[in-house]
Amino acid sequence: MSVSYTSYSCWLCPTFGVQFSSSHNFRDRDKVVEDLRAAMDVKHGFRSFNSKQFVEIAELGRIRSSQRNTFYQDDTINAIKRAYTASEEDLANAIDNLCSCKDIGIGYASKIMCVRNPKKFMVINGPAKEFLKRFGVKGISGKISGKRYLEILQEIAGLIKDIPGLNDFAHFDCLIWN
Repeated sequence: MSVSYTSYSCWLCPTFGVQFSSSHNFRDRDKVVEDLRAAMDVKHGFRSFNSKQFVEIAELGRIRSSQRNTFYQDDTINAIKRAYTASEEDLANAIDNLCSCKDIGIGYASKIMCVRNPKKFMVINGPAKEFLKRFGVKGISGKISGKRYLEILQEIAGLIKDIPGLNDFAHFDCLIWN
């Protein structure tokens, strides 16, 4: 079932003790994930990765204009493919490899991971870091390794599981931006 951001309307989140209200500035996160997968050409093994379309989708992490050329480089696209398709055992290394590409940090790497599986992976960018710091999540300042990213996900999974109507981390990202 597709859940749009506007379905959250206005409610008090018992986990975080803050009020969230709907915003018409955000598209349905399920549609955003579908659009990003289409831009990446996941269905066809990344054969026609549409970098232009990918960087134009601002939800789940805006890509600065100064960093957009990175997404047109073959080594970056190959690193994205490796991170997206990595096994559980190799995931931390694949994320680190992606973050080693020019102008790619955990924010963009985690966007790729959230598109891979929004129920399991969260976008960890500046706004998410600030939001999570308020609730005592530690070790999210500065550079974050693939291993630490996976540890953070385990820590915060329990924080969001009891939020009514929240299906995944892509929807959680929308709430952070509110």
